[in-house]
Amino acid sequence: MRRIALLIFLAAVFPRAARPGYVTGVVTGDNVNLRAGPSLRAEIVGQARRGDRVEVLLQDGDWCAIYPPPGSTGWVSADFVGPDGAIVSTVNVRAGPSVAHARLTRLEPGEVPEIIERDGDWLRISLPRETRLWISARYVELAREVEQVRPRPTAPPVRPDRPVTPEPDPVPPAAPPVIATPVPAPPPPTVVPVPVELPPPPSPAVVDVPPSPSPAVVDIPTPPAPPLPEGTPLPTPFAPPVEASVLTGTVVRLPRPYREAGREVTHILVRDGVRAATIARLADPDSELDRFHRRRARVWGAEIGRDAEGVPLIEVKGVQPAW
Repeated sequence: MRRIALLIFLAAVFPRAARPGYVTGVVTGDNVNLRAGPSLRAEIVGQARRGDRVEVLLQDGDWCAIYPPPGSTGWVSADFVGPDGAIVSTVNVRAGPSVAHARLTRLEPGEVPEIIERDGDWLRISLPRETRLWISARYVELAREVEQVRPRPTAPPVRPDRPVTPEPDPVPPAAPPVIATPVPAPPPPTVVPVPVELPPPPSPAVVDVPPSPSPAVVDIPTPPAPPLPEGTPLPTPFAPPVEASVLTGTVVRLPRPYREAGREVTHILVRDGVRAATIARLADPDSELDRFHRRRARVWGAEIGRDAEGVPLIEVKGVQPAW
């Protein structure tokens, strides 16, 4: 209901917005860089001029994630584009004509991108709508505040073998005493007490309810999967991302990757400190996290889902060192 109310509010207040649901911003600097990630070390993929309008999706500290402005372009390998211009296999869209450039998004089979030019084995295309670029927030004046990226609060799970103690009802305040004028009472009648023998009250029945057995946990080993080459289609289609996430922690490579929600989970992200707790499970299609094993890094991507403990599954879109 809050999202529907926000959409109605934006449609009424910002009628010039090209697409409702996202905040309009105005660039206040000259030749402001658009980057592939929220960092000064991220690759530059374009520039915005003073007065340009941008559509801001979210704000992460000093950075804003925006949709590509008109004219933004990327590169795809020509080996994955058919004669009719349609994508024949899942392929990454990069900031330049080589695999060394940053990955911006991906195209699925059947999509027909707008091809602008060809450079050897690479094609320059217009960036798809779902691509997210980053711009410094200090050079963007927002029409209103956008939602900051923060982890969702999760309630602790209720164990079935522990009863939940309800909170006591509030006790109403005592009413003030009423002072009445004493009235002489008539003499009480003479009552002769008659002894009555009452039966003892029955004892309450005690029922011993055995605790619910805990479900058995079976550790099924998963054979290691070979690394996927660039552009290899996955067995199941990608579901649309639930929410963008930016997390910082120590990257740890799993000894045995496994598959979940159509993704291959290869790493986890743990908190820094002696008692490291898992804060995210990472699915990295390009194996970019291997060089960050046991290192502190900043990871951003799309949240696919959460497990029973509330730990999110993140499809990695980019990674960089965190100092």
